[in-house]
Amino acid sequence: MPDTGKKILIIDGHSILNRAFYGLPDLTNYEGLHTNAVLGFLNIIFKIIDEENPTNVCVAFDVKQPTFRHLMYKEYKGTRKPMPDELREQVPLIKEVLTAMNVTIVEKGGYEADDIIGTLSRVADSAGYKVVIVSGDRDLLQLATDNILVRIPKTKAGGTTIENYYADDVKDLYGVTPVQFIDMKGLMGDTSDNIPGVPGIGEKTASKIIQQWGSVAGALEHIDEIKPPKAQKNLAEFSEQAIMSRELAAIKLDCELDFKLEDTTYENAFNDNSYNIFKRLEFKSLLKKFDNQQTVSELKPDITVVNSTADFAHIEDAAKKSGAVGVYVAHSDDMMLGIAVACDSKDVYVINCSSGIDPDEAVKFIYDLKNAGIIICMEDLKSALKYVDFHECDTNVLDIGVAAYLLNPMEDSYDYDDVAKEYLGNILPSEKELIGKDELNIFTFISDNFLEVFSYKAVVPLLAKDIVMDKLAKEGNKKAIAFPRAKITDAPDDFSFSGLKSAVLNYLNQCQMKGEEVNRADVAASFQQSVTDVLTEHTVGAAKRLGINKVAIAGGVASNSSLRAQMEEACRKNGIEFYHPSPIFCTDNAAMIGVAGYYEYIKGIRDGWDLNAKPNLKIGER
Repeated sequence: MPDTGKKILIIDGHSILNRAFYGLPDLTNYEGLHTNAVLGFLNIIFKIIDEENPTNVCVAFDVKQPTFRHLMYKEYKGTRKPMPDELREQVPLIKEVLTAMNVTIVEKGGYEADDIIGTLSRVADSAGYKVVIVSGDRDLLQLATDNILVRIPKTKAGGTTIENYYADDVKDLYGVTPVQFIDMKGLMGDTSDNIPGVPGIGEKTASKIIQQWGSVAGALEHIDEIKPPKAQKNLAEFSEQAIMSRELAAIKLDCELDFKLEDTTYENAFNDNSYNIFKRLEFKSLLKKFDNQQTVSELKPDITVVNSTADFAHIEDAAKKSGAVGVYVAHSDDMMLGIAVACDSKDVYVINCSSGIDPDEAVKFIYDLKNAGIIICMEDLKSALKYVDFHECDTNVLDIGVAAYLLNPMEDSYDYDDVAKEYLGNILPSEKELIGKDELNIFTFISDNFLEVFSYKAVVPLLAKDIVMDKLAKEGNKKAIAFPRAKITDAPDDFSFSGLKSAVLNYLNQCQMKGEEVNRADVAASFQQSVTDVLTEHTVGAAKRLGINKVAIAGGVASNSSLRAQMEEACRKNGIEFYHPSPIFCTDNAAMIGVAGYYEYIKGIRDGWDLNAKPNLKIGER
């Protein structure tokens, strides 16, 4: 078959995922999803893709159902330990990632991934493709030819080395051809797959026998000449087992697959879908692969310039709905020119104090939001203190820049673009890129580029709040400060956090009076632990008293990894089923409603145009 100039990379999905899982330390993203196997898998295949430059890529996975080998030998793979839960949850995750990357996944009931790979390798070879197989399983060495390369990665301490085998390399290592390697397995067996082989015959003896007689069948024909005597005796006694073991070890090359080679074309792997899922999984090292294709992320807020205090009511309503706002105070030459207020990822209001609105009124409006319990998120609180007199004891004013510094003090800067890239996975243009050497003054204040900078300085702290503070809480000692757990006598299902807020404020005031340095990470961790203890105890307690065996959490609170973990453990101990949405759906009420609607849709529920909202809908009502 003539060379087509095409090369196909065929990946053994479960094998590489398993190798990556044990090769990297445990990692989780902000959702609490385990991600080390997925990250390791991607690092391995990207390394090989860079080296091989394939035109086609596909990944073969096992399907959880018996194969013809189990029918032949019911103990086949019977000694394998169950897959760890932390790895099992990453199997659908890697498939989701590969689908987003437009990488073809091939599965077939009744066959193992090895059989799919064997069949694909021969089909591609016959079609004039160069073939590269990637697996951690040496069983696949039997597939090596002069044109089919088997690459076996070894991952250790985060690094990956790869062994390469064409047919001659297999013979150099084992003294047998790739096809004869199957006969070797028939004699020596395979403990990992529970293939029995022949007792007392190991790798060296098996290799010598096959080198001399060519196959299991050839060895049996010359049984009287087999050496050493123990091997001869055992082979004669277990001849049928040897033949069966060879059949178990042999990879099928003729599976019936509903599949075309053209389906495996490797293109457009780094697209919006894969970018978003890499961002979600916090694979920051992989986001750089998108730098040439995506320099500005999808984060592009709508900016409204506010020239009248009459519009404050609209901003206030939006702020109360979100419960938190991002705030940036724009100033130049000791003059406050305006305040940017972000109520969500899309809507930013820039209060224009350069003309029309008194700066004192704008500042009072921000104070009113704070005093109403709205959380104020800022990029750099210190630079704004000259104009807004927030106090470090204000428990609902967050300095995201300081939090980012505490998480990683070694960074050069903690500007909005740095925080966005590190914690949101968004690649944003920097302030320098947008405004260059232009100076901020009353004339440039409402120019498009300056307004865009203001919007990012307000939006990014708001969006990063939950992620950064959750991570910061993990950095601190949750037992460092004994904050109270709210309980109300004679009302076991009621609680209030007002006392907790006061306790945090008193603690900060006491530290200030004593001149003691505040460990912000410890405060965050201890505060969070108090909240999660109260929520978990009351929720599980109520479920037990009411005889309820299912608990679900939703909304913004459900994005907190500590709460999810503690609630899940408490429910497990008490025999209660626990449900929580992915945190990616917890940051916006519309997203949560959209998810609920999606599940209604897939259940086949449809409504007409006369559908209307029910503001007082009770739980359980439709």
